[in-house]
Amino acid sequence: LNQVRYPGMQVDLQMGLGGPAVTDDPPLATLHVYKNNDFGFPAITMNGSAGNLGAYGKRLRYLNLGAARVLTPELVCTDAIPWRIVQALYRPDPIVGAT
Repeated sequence: LNQVRYPGMQVDLQMGLGGPAVTDDPPLATLHVYKNNDFGFPAITMNGSAGNLGAYGKRLRYLNLGAARVLTPELVCTDAIPWRIVQALYRPDPIVGAT
C-alpha cells in the first residue's frame, strides 16, 4: 500500500438545528482520524460547528488530514439535537513516487 494524501473531508448533514435556547454555543461534530490501522489514539482531532439555530447555509469541512496508507475517520456528535448525516466526501490524492 502506498501513502495517500488526504487534503480534506466534507460532511453534509442537516444544519441549523442549533442548540438549546439557553446557550449560544453551536453543536459540535468532532472528527477523529486514525492512521494506518492504529486505533489507540486518534492521530488528528478536529472540531466543526453544525451551526446555530436557523443557520442552514453552513458546510462542515475538515481540511489538511495529512497522509497515510490507511485513513479511518470517526465522526462524534454529542449534542442533544437530531443529527442527520446525508453524506461524507473525501478525495484522496496519491503521492507520486511514495513507497
